[in-house]
Amino acid sequence: MIPIRDVIPSRTTPGAVLGVIAVSVLVFLVTQALPSDRRADLFSAFGLVPATFGPSTLATSVFLHDGWAQVVGNMLGLWIFGDSVEDRLGHRRFLAFYLGCGMAAGLTHLMAAPASHVPAGSAAGAVAGVIAAHLVLFPRSRVLLLAPVIVPGHVMEAPAPILAVCWLLLQVVSRPGALAAGSGPLPATLWAVAGGFGSGLLAVHVFRRRERERVQWWDVVRR
Repeated sequence: MIPIRDVIPSRTTPGAVLGVIAVSVLVFLVTQALPSDRRADLFSAFGLVPATFGPSTLATSVFLHDGWAQVVGNMLGLWIFGDSVEDRLGHRRFLAFYLGCGMAAGLTHLMAAPASHVPAGSAAGAVAGVIAAHLVLFPRSRVLLLAPVIVPGHVMEAPAPILAVCWLLLQVVSRPGALAAGSGPLPATLWAVAGGFGSGLLAVHVFRRRERERVQWWDVVRR
């Protein structure tokens, strides 16, 4: 089954979500086209390396991905959950929220493995924050699923919280090599996802615009 989108109608074009996806995919394609040594240098310069930490890498590392499964999974999660969240927060607030969750995830990674020399880069923490915001704003939402194996062209619905849990579990099963970079029972990269999710649960209450949750406000804006 392939997730398509949630059922929450968006009243604005998700420009920030589309922009983040475009930049992330472009950066990924560029890095994949580089020779392996150049790619390693790029990750060392713009990825999060706790042992040689540079503050700017908290932001740049959010746009780095090291594999197709990683970038597709993260961007699909952002597309499914992000457009509705952006609709409620507004474009600029959403972008600030997204980057803030990604940077919080980076700080969590830094605290989990402060001596690591392994460059880390992924939007997983930022996307986890967006998913957390979606759960707060739309706790009863559902996600549309394309089920071509069951019935070609058939679309099903599933509760959004279940899809959110599935996405979070996917982060666990898809990162077996992360154990080498972590400390303690949970890999540092998974601590980063947890940090992004936790920051999203808290920050959404600061970034949300309650007037956008009222139909009357949208009616006035359109006039």
